[in-house]
Amino acid sequence: MKHKIEKNTVQETLILPLYSRKLCTELYPNLYQDETAVRLIDEIDYDFSEAEKNSRSLMQRFGALEVAMRQNDLAWEVRDYLKTHPSAVVFFASGVFYYFLTQQVKALVRGMADAFPGGVLVFDAANRTAVKMIAKTWLRTAKIKDVGAYFAVSDAPKEIGEWDNRLQVTSRGYMLGYNDLRDPSVSGFFRFLARVGDNGMKMQIVKIGFGGKL
Repeated sequence: MKHKIEKNTVQETLILPLYSRKLCTELYPNLYQDETAVRLIDEIDYDFSEAEKNSRSLMQRFGALEVAMRQNDLAWEVRDYLKTHPSAVVFFASGVFYYFLTQQVKALVRGMADAFPGGVLVFDAANRTAVKMIAKTWLRTAKIKDVGAYFAVSDAPKEIGEWDNRLQVTSRGYMLGYNDLRDPSVSGFFRFLARVGDNGMKMQIVKIGFGGKL
């Protein structure tokens, strides 16, 4: 029995990144493997015809690569943390903070510093230009004009580090900060777009340590 996903539900918002992970498993097998995504797509009752049609476009394929690399980066950070904290409970945020006000993210981070001294928070972020693009459809639907109030960051160590002196902040580009993408399956044009994303739009994985060493 397949699991039905209704239109215009929270569950539907997860369909595109799931399909992107399945697409990347097919397009870039040397860089990315997610057999769970492939299996889940087969178990879902949902009309994927639009996603399949869009998957032929250049930018949709690059967008899928972005999703996959972000997933890889966060998985790397989790594995790295567990090497020295094998009994840890894992908490990270993926594709979440773009939709919150900066003050809300700041309050959350400071609250976590209070509650989890010695812990680490890892999440993806981008600068103001990228956030406008990421949230374009959602902001228009919600009739929100003050995009500047939403969380975006260019220089994470400087900007987030000023929130609280207990925070130890580092960041790495999420397209090339963990992978060089020099696989034959990735075109030179896509590697160029990856540099634009990391350097021009500051698409990054941010790691915040709450006291102690990162």
